[in-house]
Amino acid sequence: MSFFLPCLVLSVVLLLISAVLVWTHMRRWQGARRSRLAEHEHDFAWRQFRRRIQASSMLGLSGLGVFFGGVIPPKEQPSLFVFTWLAVTIIVVWILLLALADMVATRSFMSQTMKRHFSQQARFAATLRREHADRHDRADSP
Repeated sequence: MSFFLPCLVLSVVLLLISAVLVWTHMRRWQGARRSRLAEHEHDFAWRQFRRRIQASSMLGLSGLGVFFGGVIPPKEQPSLFVFTWLAVTIIVVWILLLALADMVATRSFMSQTMKRHFSQQARFAATLRREHADRHDRADSP
């Protein structure tokens, strides 16, 4: 039974997705570099870029592994067959771990950002209330 065609199709799809993702991440990083981000935002964007580039590149690598794993005859070269699919499995697990790390890091960063914004909003509201009260007190005094 030949798995050549399905493996070829899946490999091409994975390679194309990988290429599009890498291109997208590169463009987004270039935009982030050009914008005036705070230092902590720039650091987060850089770490996120590295994680995502690594995961997207490894997706392409897993596509190559799927192709080679599909064309290796398991009865003739069992060690190479097992090694190839083990490598593909390890790559996929690593991609999942990178995705999990990206999710946790993004959630943490956004949580900190929201806390900062809520704190700033509360300070602005307090200042506005004080100014409004001061203006009201001055208007009531003769």
